[in-house]
Amino acid sequence: MPAARELAEELLYPLRAPATLTTLALFVIFFSLVLAAGQISVILGVAATLSVGLAILPAIMRFCLQHLDARAEGRDTDALDARHFSWMENLWGVFPLVLLGGLGFLLNRLQDMPAAQIGIGVFGVALLPASMIVLAMTHSPLQSLNPFALARLIVRLRTSYWVAPVIGVLLIGLVLFAGQYSFWLSGVVAMYALLAGFGVLGLLIRPLDIAEETDIPMMETPVQTAIPEAQRLAALNLAYSFMSRGGTDNGIKHIEQSIRDEGADLHAWPWYFERMTRWENPLYALRFGQRAIHELLAANEQVAAAKLILRCRMLDASFRPLKEDLDAAEAALRATNNIEEADAIRR
Repeated sequence: MPAARELAEELLYPLRAPATLTTLALFVIFFSLVLAAGQISVILGVAATLSVGLAILPAIMRFCLQHLDARAEGRDTDALDARHFSWMENLWGVFPLVLLGGLGFLLNRLQDMPAAQIGIGVFGVALLPASMIVLAMTHSPLQSLNPFALARLIVRLRTSYWVAPVIGVLLIGLVLFAGQYSFWLSGVVAMYALLAGFGVLGLLIRPLDIAEETDIPMMETPVQTAIPEAQRLAALNLAYSFMSRGGTDNGIKHIEQSIRDEGADLHAWPWYFERMTRWENPLYALRFGQRAIHELLAANEQVAAAKLILRCRMLDASFRPLKEDLDAAEAALRATNNIEEADAIRR
């Protein structure tokens, strides 16, 4: 279970990190414009609401899922950019809006049945956090509704998981409290609550191996040869010096040579990849990821390759394995029950 200090820091993170502050400010600007348009004319207000809703809300939801992933790794969230606004990529990222919309519609239909409303509300608050975590890790709406995947995650987190529903209830209460003063204030607080809530979800799974939180079965692996981390870090630093000066291929070749010097340990590929994701430019990690996936597929390590493909597509939804690896990559994704991702890499 996270310490109280860690929890407080995560709740305050959206108010101090540049990326989340920028997103919050963007929402405030557009939300204010919608309210101003509504005061001028009802038709103008409806048009502004639809336009902003179609453009801003999906981008914000994609950003929240990216925020969850970043905080799970203990790193700062990347800034909101044009990719978040594209309707051609990351369609899975808008699924929370569909889920919340469906839940809201159901609650509205049960207005005459308060007991049923309460039951569904409690059920939603209890399971939505798990659903969002699974969605962020797998990019699969189907998996985010898979009761076995949700149960596996909850069991894995044990009592720590229930921090999420409690924080969720408190944040909802904060939004309702703000609504007593003004609709504008409740909207702004709701945006903060969304960012804070997804950040807390990332905090809860930070101590765990993110790959284990997906619905991919864990593979049995041989005992790894102990390689001093300092040796790998030295190779990584030299590779970065190549890549940062335009020598990406030379940097990758240097790491490949280092892996061969270790005895071609397949576990080294994911290790280097994860360290490279912490660099400022994610393109280096993605280029290396293609090579790592090639090696894992060549060794018939389908589970490890599938995990690495998912990680790469979390960094960039347009990521594809090397052309010669597409067939094997698709087979690996289907074998690990990531059907949607298998279809996506062919688009």
